[in-house]
Amino acid sequence: RQDCFGFVPFLDMVNHGAPNADFHLSTLHSAFVLRALNDIKEGEEVLINYRADMSNRIYQALYGFVPQGGNFGDSLEIPDDLLASFKAGGEEAPEPGLHATLLEQALGLTPDNVEQVLLADPRLNAVLNSLPLIKDLPEDGVDPIRESDIAKTLFDYILAQRQAMTTSLDQ
Repeated sequence: RQDCFGFVPFLDMVNHGAPNADFHLSTLHSAFVLRALNDIKEGEEVLINYRADMSNRIYQALYGFVPQGGNFGDSLEIPDDLLASFKAGGEEAPEPGLHATLLEQALGLTPDNVEQVLLADPRLNAVLNSLPLIKDLPEDGVDPIRESDIAKTLFDYILAQRQAMTTSLDQ
């Protein structure tokens, strides 16, 4: 199956949301077919999922909106020069990023609650998707001051990006 993009008359009137319908291209009928996934009550809005794995930038460019309430597929690009600034000390410099294990501890994430926490907050999920994470802790330990400095720098960058993206209805 190959993804493609196009505006399809009438089908493009179906809104994005928690899907109660889906569509496919019928080669037999040379037409798009919209079908209910379950019973849809009279007056209930028909919704499809445009695509779950797109960033807000792609949603905005293709469809002219971003999903309300956050988007699990969103992320924020961390510039290479910011990532490079975490490397200090030449070739022996540690990998740039935060240690995932320490971040999980700081957020109180456990194997029992991680899915519930991330599903409850798509914005937190998007931020975590953006972070340069290092899977394993080094055998010689982690410099807590360096880890804290990286976390603060990343937090400040993400906060500044978020503030730059906010608009009011008047704007």
